[in-house]
Amino acid sequence: MIVAVMTTALAGTVKAESYTITFNSQGQGDGTSVSTSTDCSAIVSEGASYLSGKVAQVTSAYYNGQFGLKLGKSGSAGLIKLNLANSVTPTSIVVSAKRYRSDKPVTLSVNGSPAQDLTINFADYTFDISDEISYIQLNSSNYSWIKSITVNYTSGGSTLADNDLVLTNAPVALNFDLYNKNNQLYHF
Repeated sequence: MIVAVMTTALAGTVKAESYTITFNSQGQGDGTSVSTSTDCSAIVSEGASYLSGKVAQVTSAYYNGQFGLKLGKSGSAGLIKLNLANSVTPTSIVVSAKRYRSDKPVTLSVNGSPAQDLTINFADYTFDISDEISYIQLNSSNYSWIKSITVNYTSGGSTLADNDLVLTNAPVALNFDLYNKNNQLYHF
C-alpha cells in the first residue's frame, strides 16, 4: 500500500525550469546591424547554447547596442527570429524590454502572441505561450530595446534532486524508522 501511494505521487511530479538568453550590450550607441548571416552566438552574452546556427529572419535589428538588442529604426517595425537548439514546450516567455523613446508608443509580441505595450523603463513582459516551439520570434512595432528572453517550461521530472525518491521494479531492501504517537521507535 505504501509503495502504491509513493508511485502515484512520483508519477505526477513535474519540475519547473527556465533558461535565459541575454543580448550583448556595449553601453553606448545603436549597435551593429543583424543579418541572416549573423551567428546567433555573436549577439548574445548568455544563453548561446540554447540557440542554433544563424539568425533565421531579421528586419531592422541591431546587436551590441547601448542596452542590448535594438529592434526597429526610423519609426518602423523590427523583427528577429532565432532558432532554438532544442524544441521546448514553454509555460511562458518573459522578455525584458523597453521603448526606445518616451514619445513613441511601441508594442512587442513573441511568436505571434498578443502584443503588449512597452514602457520607457525596462520591465519584464510575460507572454503566455504553451505550444511547443522551435524558435523565438520578436516583433516590435517601433524602436525598442530587448535586454533578455527567459523561457519558462516544465519537464517530466527527469532531472532528480539528490533527495528525490525513485522506485523501480527491481527488488530492493528498505530500512526505515517509524515512530508512533507515543514517540516509540520501531525499526524496519
